[in-house]
Amino acid sequence: LKNVYGDDAVDRSSVSRWARRLSGESGHANIRDPPRTGRPQPAQTPDNVQRVGLKEMSVQLGNDKASVCRIFKHLGLKRVCARWVPRMLTDAHKETRKLCAVNSWHSMRIVEMIFLREM
Repeated sequence: LKNVYGDDAVDRSSVSRWARRLSGESGHANIRDPPRTGRPQPAQTPDNVQRVGLKEMSVQLGNDKASVCRIFKHLGLKRVCARWVPRMLTDAHKETRKLCAVNSWHSMRIVEMIFLREM
């Protein structure tokens, strides 16, 4: 792992600790989550999403709908499923995700070449 990932590789002691923790009495680990009761908690709550009509907002602000749309866009909001929600990814976030994907792809190519060479 050190050859491929360098300083970003997980050290041997962590891997050994994980292996001990995951090895049960029979030598096999149950990696599945235990069943849960009840409904899953929704990510959408009244605190983080509010339904706001464009007409209602324009009346409250005393502006026309086009001006309200420009204000929302300026604030980094966009209309999704008839609701205005903040855009989570900035250009910097998108660039970071792109670099991570490219690095992962290159790492996998290296692992693939090593695997094929050793066959």
